[in-house]
Amino acid sequence: MKTTQENKFDKTMKLLTALALLLAGFLISTSNAHAQVTGVHAANGFGSNSILGREFYEIKTGWDGQASHTWEYLVNTGTLSNRGMNGAPSPWERGISFFVGGSEAMRLTGALYIYRDVHISKNFNTNALSVGKSGVRGFATIWGTNRGSVFNFSNSEDTYIRGGKTTSNVYINDDGGNVAIRQAKADATLDVARGTANGGTAMFRGTTHWSHFNYSTAEHTYIRGGLSSSNVILNDVGRYVAVGHASPTATLDVARRAGNNGTALFRGTQHSSHFNVGQNEDTYLRGGKDAANVFINDIGGGNVGIGHSAATEKLDVKGKIKADGVILNIGSFPDYVFSKDYELLSLREIEAYIHANQRLPKMPSEKEVIKNGMAIGQINVLLVEKVEELTLHTIAQEKEIEAQRASHALQAREIAELKAALNEIRAKLK
Repeated sequence: MKTTQENKFDKTMKLLTALALLLAGFLISTSNAHAQVTGVHAANGFGSNSILGREFYEIKTGWDGQASHTWEYLVNTGTLSNRGMNGAPSPWERGISFFVGGSEAMRLTGALYIYRDVHISKNFNTNALSVGKSGVRGFATIWGTNRGSVFNFSNSEDTYIRGGKTTSNVYINDDGGNVAIRQAKADATLDVARGTANGGTAMFRGTTHWSHFNYSTAEHTYIRGGLSSSNVILNDVGRYVAVGHASPTATLDVARRAGNNGTALFRGTQHSSHFNVGQNEDTYLRGGKDAANVFINDIGGGNVGIGHSAATEKLDVKGKIKADGVILNIGSFPDYVFSKDYELLSLREIEAYIHANQRLPKMPSEKEVIKNGMAIGQINVLLVEKVEELTLHTIAQEKEIEAQRASHALQAREIAELKAALNEIRAKLK
């Protein structure tokens, strides 16, 4: 009479045996074949049954501290029989092992060990999963509808991870932590370590151009659009971009490095603009070639300040200006003074205005100039106006002087004639 524990053991062994036979079905063919499923040792005293023409599987089972059972499954009859108790197995023999062609193909202990190719499929011709290495097909292939992922493929043992269709996506750790490449730790969503070759850490291929990260022995990084006409757009929906430091406070915040090359350099065809160059950190703004112009704030209606940050005019300079020449654009010029309809004040009227206002007519007062500054264009127009008015007065005075001269000449002739007549009378009276 078997104990309750032994009955439970027998039931457990039958279930394990059924599982083992199911797995063995993927490894061996039962037609015209003898397959021995046994412990570590293929020759165990029961293999001689094959000589009698019986096709069978032989299975040893057991666990720590218990005697092992030897089971025999006859393929021809489909019967399973307990061939008896053996001694307690060694740790390496505990469990179930399958032998094919005299060599161990699979072992089921605390884990499942498979030493042959495994093919799992819906039908005979199409595999869903292939594991093992046969020729150059790789160690494992996981098939989709029309494509498969291949592990350790070909002699170079490359690995290809693909979606099952040409339109399928591949997701890596989509709801987990980070992903590492070429290293065993990941400190970012994608953490890629650089290899020893000159190809760099990463390369992103476009149609005609590629972006390289840490390329060549100098480990330069090239960021390019994929075509010659492509753009590179940085942080277009974000906030700031920093170059040379990690604390940007502007859309583009560039730090100056040590040395005399400056903070930034913009190269033209012939000339370059430099920012903070040299020991004095001077800035040079230039057009890119000899005939090029430099435009500042040419649209938008704003002002430009030099020497201060509170510009109220188009060009607001705090300090002196030195120039070889200045051209002012003004709306009018005082040619109207020479018009026949121009009302020229007399000198007496101007004198009366000066006594009343302490300035010439139309000229701003001292208080106005001190408060608002002197508009050079306006003042120059007024000065030209006054010069032209003064010219008209001078012409008038010259005419008066010429008239007086003519009158004086006439008077002199008349006086001379009177003197001559008087002298003639005096001579007759004598």
